[in-house]
Amino acid sequence: MGIVPRMAIRWDWLQPLITVPYVPALGPVHPETVTPGLLADVTAIAGTGRFLPYDKDLRWGGRKDESVLAGAVVQEPGLVLVPVLSTRRASCVKVCVYNRDPREALSQAAELGGAARASFSLFAEKLAADGFAFLDARIRGHGGTGPVLTCQRDGKIAGAIGLMEIMADSRGAARLLPQYFGVLPEYRGLGLGRSLWRAAMGWGQRHRAAYQLLQTEVGGASDSLCRSEGLTDLGTVCATPL
Repeated sequence: MGIVPRMAIRWDWLQPLITVPYVPALGPVHPETVTPGLLADVTAIAGTGRFLPYDKDLRWGGRKDESVLAGAVVQEPGLVLVPVLSTRRASCVKVCVYNRDPREALSQAAELGGAARASFSLFAEKLAADGFAFLDARIRGHGGTGPVLTCQRDGKIAGAIGLMEIMADSRGAARLLPQYFGVLPEYRGLGLGRSLWRAAMGWGQRHRAAYQLLQTEVGGASDSLCRSEGLTDLGTVCATPL
């Protein structure tokens, strides 16, 4: 899920391509309700976990488990791709495709997913020493894992934090598990790490985590970031080889 500015879905490009009244994150709706305002509503609550008052899934309560990835919309005249993050069972991204040629659209959607997958693997290889190669292998081999939050620069993944997962502790309290966290060297010092960290903390709050415990190297970049973000220091552990 990239940290990029929200992108409004252009109605003048999308409307001619709608052959079925199906709206991302909402599903099938009455044809007369498919309007620019409806698309704006869906985009406005992206990532909040809130329901729109007319969402059929509201009857089940809880939190909305599908959300438009508003910053990753691909659109041009004749083609609109709207990715939707689903956490209903295992986290996955579904791509709603609007195109004059369905066969061509499916091919382009597959290319979009493949490009994102390849971009993360390349990023993971560069930060293998930080554990991302292991993380990439686990995602590829197991699937069904929590999401990884990423940020992009120059058309590629420049930083990431994840997996985002919650597990109960011995008391039953919901804890946000520690994540792999890193930014490519050439993009450090631009505030990307802080943006990723705050996005991760926001994810934890939306999913009702009570707390998170982290282990950092004293004086390291992550340690400095955590201190500047107001985290409580619980002490220092020293490990010495014998």
